[in-house]
Amino acid sequence: MSESNISENDNKPTATPAARPPVFFYIMLILSMVNAGITFFSSIILGFAAPTIVEMNNNGTLPISEKFSVAVDSLSQMPQYYFFITALFWALSFYGALAMWKLRKTGFHCYTLAQLIILLLTVVILGKANLSLGDVMFTILFIVYYASVVFLWNKRQDQSQQNE
Repeated sequence: MSESNISENDNKPTATPAARPPVFFYIMLILSMVNAGITFFSSIILGFAAPTIVEMNNNGTLPISEKFSVAVDSLSQMPQYYFFITALFWALSFYGALAMWKLRKTGFHCYTLAQLIILLLTVVILGKANLSLGDVMFTILFIVYYASVVFLWNKRQDQSQQNE
Protein backbone atom coordinates (compact mmCIF):
# COMPACT_ATOMS: atom_id res chain seq x y z
CA MET A 1 0.00 0.00 0.00
CA SER A 2 2.77 2.40 -0.82
CA GLU A 3 0.63 4.09 -3.43
CA SER A 4 -0.06 7.80 -3.07
CA ASN A 5 -3.53 9.26 -3.05
CA ILE A 6 -3.89 12.03 -5.62
CA SER A 7 -6.44 14.76 -5.02
CA GLU A 8 -7.32 17.78 -7.07
CA ASN A 9 -6.78 21.06 -5.26
CA ASP A 10 -6.85 24.25 -7.33
CA ASN A 11 -6.16 22.11 -10.41
CA LYS A 12 -2.85 21.03 -8.88
CA PRO A 13 -2.44 17.37 -8.01
CA THR A 14 -1.00 16.84 -4.54
CA ALA A 15 0.25 13.49 -3.38
CA THR A 16 -0.54 12.32 0.13
CA PRO A 17 1.01 9.06 1.26
CA ALA A 18 -1.36 6.25 2.14
CA ALA A 19 -1.62 5.60 5.87
CA ARG A 20 0.36 2.62 7.13
CA PRO A 21 -0.03 0.57 10.28
CA PRO A 22 2.37 1.32 13.16
CA VAL A 23 6.00 0.22 12.93
CA PHE A 24 5.51 -2.02 15.96
CA PHE A 25 3.02 -4.04 13.88
CA TYR A 26 5.78 -4.87 11.42
CA ILE A 27 8.22 -5.70 14.22
CA MET A 28 5.69 -8.16 15.67
CA LEU A 29 5.15 -9.66 12.21
CA ILE A 30 8.89 -10.16 11.79
CA LEU A 31 9.01 -11.93 15.15
CA SER A 32 6.06 -14.11 14.12
CA MET A 33 7.65 -15.01 10.77
CA VAL A 34 11.01 -15.83 12.36
CA ASN A 35 9.33 -17.98 15.02
CA ALA A 36 7.15 -19.77 12.47
CA GLY A 37 10.06 -20.34 10.09
CA ILE A 38 12.43 -21.70 12.72
CA THR A 39 9.76 -23.87 14.31
CA PHE A 40 8.65 -25.18 10.90
CA PHE A 41 12.17 -26.33 10.02
CA SER A 42 12.89 -27.73 13.48
CA SER A 43 9.60 -29.67 13.40
CA ILE A 44 10.50 -31.20 10.04
CA ILE A 45 14.01 -32.08 11.22
CA LEU A 46 12.73 -33.57 14.49
CA GLY A 47 10.06 -35.49 12.62
CA PHE A 48 12.74 -37.29 10.64
CA ALA A 49 15.50 -37.40 13.27
CA ALA A 50 13.58 -38.17 16.48
CA PRO A 51 13.53 -41.97 16.06
CA THR A 52 17.26 -42.03 15.34
CA ILE A 53 18.06 -39.74 18.28
CA VAL A 54 15.98 -41.88 20.65
CA GLU A 55 17.57 -45.10 19.37
CA MET A 56 21.09 -43.68 19.72
CA ASN A 57 20.27 -42.56 23.27
CA ASN A 58 18.93 -46.01 24.18
CA ASN A 59 22.05 -47.67 22.74
CA GLY A 60 24.33 -45.28 24.58
CA THR A 61 25.91 -44.03 21.35
CA LEU A 62 24.54 -40.50 21.63
CA PRO A 63 27.27 -38.31 23.12
CA ILE A 64 25.16 -36.09 25.40
CA SER A 65 25.17 -35.25 29.07
CA GLU A 66 22.70 -36.63 31.57
CA LYS A 67 20.72 -33.34 31.49
CA PHE A 68 19.97 -33.74 27.79
CA SER A 69 19.11 -37.41 28.24
CA VAL A 70 15.94 -36.31 30.05
CA ALA A 71 14.98 -34.19 27.02
CA VAL A 72 15.56 -37.15 24.72
CA ASP A 73 13.38 -39.31 26.98
CA SER A 74 10.52 -36.83 26.60
CA LEU A 75 11.18 -36.77 22.84
CA SER A 76 10.73 -40.54 22.78
CA GLN A 77 7.21 -40.14 24.16
CA MET A 78 6.12 -37.83 21.32
CA PRO A 79 4.60 -39.47 18.26
CA GLN A 80 6.52 -38.79 15.07
CA TYR A 81 3.45 -37.56 13.21
CA TYR A 82 3.03 -34.71 15.74
CA PHE A 83 6.08 -32.95 14.30
CA PHE A 84 4.84 -33.17 10.72
CA ILE A 85 1.32 -32.00 11.57
CA THR A 86 2.59 -29.03 13.56
CA ALA A 87 5.04 -28.18 10.75
CA LEU A 88 2.07 -27.84 8.43
CA PHE A 89 0.37 -25.39 10.77
CA TRP A 90 3.60 -23.46 11.37
CA ALA A 91 3.79 -23.02 7.59
CA LEU A 92 0.21 -21.71 7.65
CA SER A 93 1.15 -19.37 10.49
CA PHE A 94 4.08 -18.04 8.43
CA TYR A 95 1.78 -17.52 5.45
CA GLY A 96 -0.69 -15.67 7.66
CA ALA A 97 1.98 -13.32 8.99
CA LEU A 98 3.24 -12.71 5.45
CA ALA A 99 -0.29 -11.92 4.26
CA MET A 100 -0.77 -9.53 7.18
CA TRP A 101 2.47 -7.83 6.11
CA LYS A 102 0.72 -7.21 2.80
CA LEU A 103 -2.24 -5.87 4.82
CA ARG A 104 -4.66 -8.66 3.94
CA LYS A 105 -7.34 -9.62 6.44
CA THR A 106 -7.11 -13.26 5.38
CA GLY A 107 -3.61 -13.32 6.83
CA PHE A 108 -5.01 -12.62 10.28
CA HIS A 109 -7.49 -15.47 9.93
CA CYS A 110 -4.83 -17.93 8.72
CA TYR A 111 -2.40 -16.91 11.47
CA THR A 112 -5.06 -17.15 14.20
CA LEU A 113 -6.37 -20.50 12.99
CA ALA A 114 -2.87 -21.96 12.77
CA GLN A 115 -1.83 -20.76 16.23
CA LEU A 116 -4.97 -22.02 17.92
CA ILE A 117 -4.73 -25.41 16.20
CA ILE A 118 -1.09 -25.74 17.25
CA LEU A 119 -2.11 -25.16 20.87
CA LEU A 120 -5.00 -27.60 20.51
CA LEU A 121 -2.79 -30.28 18.92
CA THR A 122 -0.31 -29.96 21.74
CA VAL A 123 -3.03 -30.63 24.30
CA VAL A 124 -4.76 -33.40 22.34
CA ILE A 125 -1.65 -35.32 21.21
CA LEU A 126 0.89 -34.62 23.94
CA GLY A 127 -1.37 -33.87 26.88
CA LYS A 128 -2.18 -30.81 28.93
CA ALA A 129 1.11 -31.03 30.84
CA ASN A 130 3.08 -30.17 27.68
CA LEU A 131 1.28 -26.88 27.10
CA SER A 132 3.07 -23.99 28.75
CA LEU A 133 1.38 -20.90 30.08
CA GLY A 134 3.89 -18.77 28.14
CA ASP A 135 2.82 -20.31 24.83
CA VAL A 136 -0.82 -19.57 25.58
CA MET A 137 -0.13 -16.03 26.77
CA PHE A 138 2.05 -15.08 23.78
CA THR A 139 -0.42 -16.60 21.35
CA ILE A 140 -3.29 -14.61 22.85
CA LEU A 141 -1.18 -11.44 23.05
CA PHE A 142 -0.15 -11.61 19.40
CA ILE A 143 -3.66 -12.48 18.18
CA VAL A 144 -5.27 -9.63 20.12
CA TYR A 145 -2.65 -7.15 18.93
CA TYR A 146 -2.95 -8.27 15.30
CA ALA A 147 -6.75 -8.12 15.50
CA SER A 148 -6.70 -4.59 16.86
CA VAL A 149 -4.28 -3.33 14.23
CA VAL A 150 -5.67 -5.21 11.22
CA PHE A 151 -9.32 -4.46 11.84
CA LEU A 152 -8.94 -0.93 13.20
CA TRP A 153 -6.51 -0.01 10.44
CA ASN A 154 -8.83 -1.43 7.76
CA LYS A 155 -11.77 0.40 9.34
CA ARG A 156 -9.83 3.70 9.15
CA GLN A 157 -8.88 2.96 5.54
CA ASP A 158 -12.52 2.31 4.62
CA GLN A 159 -13.61 5.54 6.32
CA SER A 160 -10.94 7.59 4.57
CA GLN A 161 -11.95 6.16 1.19
CA GLN A 162 -15.59 7.02 1.84
CA ASN A 163 -14.64 10.60 2.74
CA GLU A 164 -12.87 11.15 -0.58
